[in-house]
Amino acid sequence: MHASILVTSPYREVTGLIRQIAEELEIDIIVIEEILDNAAKVIKEMLKEQKGIEVIVSRGGTAEAIKEIVDLPVVIIEGTDFDILQALWEAKVSGARRIAFVAYKYHEIDYDFRTIEKILGIEVQQYLYTQRQHIAEQVQEAYHDGVEALVGGGEYGVSLAEAHGMKGGLIRSSRRAVVQALQRAQEILNIVKKERANKEQLQTIINNTYEGIIALDMDNTITVLNSVAERILSIKAVDVIGMGANKLSQLINAEGLFTEDSYSTSELVQLKLNIETSVGESTPTEAENRIPTPTYRSGSLKRLDQIRQIGHYQVLINRIPIHSDGEYFGLVYTFQDVTKIQNTEQHIRQAIYRKGLVAKFSVHDIVAQSQAMQELLKRTRKFGATDATVLISGESGTGKELFAQSLHTFSSRKNGPFVAVNCAALPENLLESELFGYEEGAFTGAKKGGKLGLFELAHGGTIFLDEIGTITLNLQARLLRVLQEKEVRRVGGDRIVPVDVRIIAATNVNLKQMVEHMKFRQDLYFRLNVLNIKIPPLRERKEDIPHLVNHFLRIYNNKLNKEIKEFAPELWQWFFQYEWPGNVRELENIVERCVIITEGQIVDAAYLDSISEEAADCLPATKGIQRDLKLKTARLADMEHEIIQQLQDVVKNKSELAKILGISRTTLWKKTKED
Repeated sequence: MHASILVTSPYREVTGLIRQIAEELEIDIIVIEEILDNAAKVIKEMLKEQKGIEVIVSRGGTAEAIKEIVDLPVVIIEGTDFDILQALWEAKVSGARRIAFVAYKYHEIDYDFRTIEKILGIEVQQYLYTQRQHIAEQVQEAYHDGVEALVGGGEYGVSLAEAHGMKGGLIRSSRRAVVQALQRAQEILNIVKKERANKEQLQTIINNTYEGIIALDMDNTITVLNSVAERILSIKAVDVIGMGANKLSQLINAEGLFTEDSYSTSELVQLKLNIETSVGESTPTEAENRIPTPTYRSGSLKRLDQIRQIGHYQVLINRIPIHSDGEYFGLVYTFQDVTKIQNTEQHIRQAIYRKGLVAKFSVHDIVAQSQAMQELLKRTRKFGATDATVLISGESGTGKELFAQSLHTFSSRKNGPFVAVNCAALPENLLESELFGYEEGAFTGAKKGGKLGLFELAHGGTIFLDEIGTITLNLQARLLRVLQEKEVRRVGGDRIVPVDVRIIAATNVNLKQMVEHMKFRQDLYFRLNVLNIKIPPLRERKEDIPHLVNHFLRIYNNKLNKEIKEFAPELWQWFFQYEWPGNVRELENIVERCVIITEGQIVDAAYLDSISEEAADCLPATKGIQRDLKLKTARLADMEHEIIQQLQDVVKNKSELAKILGISRTTLWKKTKED
């Protein structure tokens, strides 16, 4: 059953009427035929087993009995004077002159039948009861009093009367009374459901806010305590609702939380004056015990941003009075976990500044097959899993930022920001304000409201300081403090901002030599050089060149909508012979240039002069080679194998061949052995 309205009926005739009217009104109901305390007991058991009953409809004494044991709205099917008159008239028509009126004894209602007796010419004697078992006693008394007919008491009363030889009659509920009762019940049900929805909505809001909430009433008693407050205070709402605020303070070992800090001395004096003004002739003692009334000042109890240690949490507390039209109703305390505030602040920072502040690459994007680079990638994975500072060294173009981003993506901070800054690209004063931020008015042209520094933006993530060797000694001192204290102070500010940032630095100069020449702080160098990664230049790992060329060729073919498939043999010889001062970045630029200027599917050796100004001077070892090499773009391993096989037919000297290929004799020996 899904009906939310329960109706009691004294007998079958009324049951039929109730069901008929409920169907006409399209109201779902449950009907039980019981009266008085029996009905109350049955309903009590039903409520234990069946959820969803919200409103009860009943008559007279039964309704009163039900009210005593349930905490639900009870709508009464009102019996009218006309209903009673009709029942007495039917008893008179049956020939009775002395009639008993058997009914529930209301505390507020006193029946007066003198007028009815005159109108009908009958004698009416009242027999009132409060419980079902009393009906038999009243019928017995009426019988001994010589009553001829009995009305009321339901079917039970009628059957008892007839058993004593008296005529029995029912007091019927009119159709109008039943209609009105069911309609009122439906209206109450709608209100109950709406109030429940509002309550659930409010409860959901209260329990899903980031703040702990405790509400006190006018008597300083706990009325609301949400789930966040439960967690922060390590208590359960069910255990403290209704508890005094002072007792709660003692329970959570936070003396003064709701007491001595609640009112200042000046506030108490003013509140007492307000109370005395409002109570008039009351005694001073009575006035002091009263709660502030309409003369209450709205801002006198408000307290914001107070920090207290409660248990394991450091919390930010706000206290706000509840009032309306100057009348005081209590207080609301809100609690925020300071750590959570910091995390939320970081989330907001990331949401605002996330664009461009993320790592885009990992070790999977680093093209490397040489043994040296494979070992370096293993080290990168290992270092990435830690939170230690890393110093990356290597020539320009070797991919230091690529390794920095890889370290970030392997760390526990991978979901945090990755902020990269080139220290050589900015003058000292501008770099300082970019790194540490500035307050409003810190200097001419400073942005209104100030600006977050890159360290603050990198909170919870990683900051990559490229070309660290170019920063001044003054900035080195400030950077050292960030590493040591994990905090920054904005330019022009006096507020310390804690930051949780991992630092990865990179340099293309020898910092150790700079320390020896007193151009770089030794203490900062040691702080930065906890872990180190040294990236070898491309000229020391030329076996990676075919893989890199193929990688960049694929990228720029797609980007420029080209279908270049081959490089001329002379170009491959040049790739291996060239010293690559610009390293991988230079190789990428040359491949891009090749793709741009080539019209067909083969990059011809004729393009060599256009590719690089140094091309004419870097092929001395290959000028005597007259034989053309013919290669087709295929798997890099196959291309490499084909190059070595064709060249060793021309160049018999292994050392010379290794020099042409830009690899060591040992590497050449390994590759030819694999053949």
